[in-house]
Amino acid sequence: MNTRELLLKTAIRLFSERGFDRTSTSLISKTAELGTGTLFKHFSSKEDLIDEAYIHCKGLFAEGIRPQINMDGSCRESLESLWTSGIAWVFENSLEYSFLMQFESSTVASRLAQDKVHEKLKFINEILEKGIQNGRIVDLPVHFLLALLGAQFKAAFLYMNDNPEEPREQWIKTTFELAWKGIKT
Repeated sequence: MNTRELLLKTAIRLFSERGFDRTSTSLISKTAELGTGTLFKHFSSKEDLIDEAYIHCKGLFAEGIRPQINMDGSCRESLESLWTSGIAWVFENSLEYSFLMQFESSTVASRLAQDKVHEKLKFINEILEKGIQNGRIVDLPVHFLLALLGAQFKAAFLYMNDNPEEPREQWIKTTFELAWKGIKT
């Protein structure tokens, strides 16, 4: 792992555990066993580091789920494979997902970071746009549909995470069905 990756991984863990305000760049450097000056050779500011951590986590998410999505299937099949692979990814990458949930409920995102992430995840927009064009999904703005599905996805994950005794596969299917019913025509 190179120094930049070490700093990102350390920052993601600390931001997830402590929050943005209670995580200083000096703590990140100290935890990574590096000098504070080293951090600033790789990131221009704490805000830059937060943005890069966000882009990094969303990139990992995209790389982890994209190969699992049936883009040639129906809109429903594509979304179901997205849902299933997404839930699997968050359980395998709970630290990164914790960071993403914290980040997305904050106001620290720069426009540039949001644009870079949008590019990495544009295949999700394409699924929704295809569904709207084919009359399978209600004709609402894609960003609204993403927010709606994202909230349901988060609720599904949190429930399954808090109730590990519940059969996960069944809950994945059930929560997808609920989400699908909310957007289908």
